Amino acid sequence: MPKGKRRSRLQKTANHYWKKYNSWGSVECPALDRPVAFTRWGWDHLMNTKFRTKVERMERLRLLPIAKKILEMSTTIQSRRYKNSRNYYEFAVLFPDGKFKVVVIENKKQYIFYSVFKV
Repeated sequence: MPKGKRRSRLQKTANHYWKKYNSWGSVECPALDRPVAFTRWGWDHLMNTKFRTKVERMERLRLLPIAKKILEMSTTIQSRRYKNSRNYYEFAVLFPDGKFKVVVIENKKQYIFYSVFKV
């Protein structure tokens, strides 16, 4: 970063969560009976989608550890849909502080984390 430039709160938070996200690699998902990979594809979907506000990006970043936990403990798939030649799997969990959903995409027989949000 050039001298004298300050990083925004979003940039600092994204950097913090990127290190965690990148270190996870993949987690075993009992519902899919396969590992779910945390790839650049999922990260880019959270961070580089033009229609997401900064507030929404911050919220989704903070939900990443919850997403990992949901995938590790889910035994059932909440819903499945087929769109743009891909399968999308949705996992929903109700915690005391709200309902959370995680979306996993299937690409060439590999399962990839795609999104997380609070309902």
